[in-house]
Amino acid sequence: MSFLDAARLGQNAWWRYVLGIGFILFATLFIGGLPLVAAIVYIGLAGNPATSVNRTTGALTGVDPAISLAVNLASFVVAFAAIALAVRLIHRRPFVTLIAPDRRIRWRRIALGFGVWFVLAGLISLVEQLIFPGRYALTLDLPRLLPFAAVAVLLLPIQTSAEELFFRGYLLQGVGLLTRNRLLLAALNGLMFALPHIANPEVTVDFWLVMGFYFAFGAVLTLFVLRDNGLELALGIHAGNNLFTALLANYKGSALETPAVFTASGFTPWYSLVSTLIGLAAIYLVFFGRRR
Repeated sequence: MSFLDAARLGQNAWWRYVLGIGFILFATLFIGGLPLVAAIVYIGLAGNPATSVNRTTGALTGVDPAISLAVNLASFVVAFAAIALAVRLIHRRPFVTLIAPDRRIRWRRIALGFGVWFVLAGLISLVEQLIFPGRYALTLDLPRLLPFAAVAVLLLPIQTSAEELFFRGYLLQGVGLLTRNRLLLAALNGLMFALPHIANPEVTVDFWLVMGFYFAFGAVLTLFVLRDNGLELALGIHAGNNLFTALLANYKGSALETPAVFTASGFTPWYSLVSTLIGLAAIYLVFFGRRR
């Protein structure tokens, strides 16, 4: 069975997708957002000038970064559960079919996607340092990093998995009921993935290049999912990307500022886009280059 055909295992009337998307968004924004709302109210009532909330990113300034991360990623934990419930209760099919149409998850594939992209992200950052000397500074602070890393390792894979399950799983299989054109599916999915990132602070640096990065990342991962007939590779790549950024090499002003080992003074949108495309091309060669 193909990845797109998995949608036909259950009930797939159009109104079920409308209901499912509405349920997922409601649960994510209104239930999953309660911890952040509670943090905002608490900080406002405390009146401590050393603490504040970034209204754009939701980051809590003056608060332990591990707590800030947990509060901001709580909505993705709810999103993960909501997606599972929508597929099981509204569409009446096994949740695992969002990942593997044959219901057998290839865990090794997830680990390989994670590991290969993690290494490529390190090479991309190294080349960036060579092209832009002095961009990265060592900002290692173990007392802050260790508790943050514990929360990141636990919650960031849930965040990235929730995004993959929604965009490259639920929505991709749903749109796949209407068309099987892979390029069209990749373009639509890339657009849907890019739009929620439009409010990220880095978009203000160069709107088209940064949005192009998100579009390209989503579109190429869609092609990987269709080529690999499963979501596993995309799950690993996305988790590897976000964990590398959060723990090893982040930059000032990012949507998720973290106590990473290295911090860049900024970022160059064209380099981010080009290097990511090269990295994804390398991933394609590693995993699909020898297939007929």
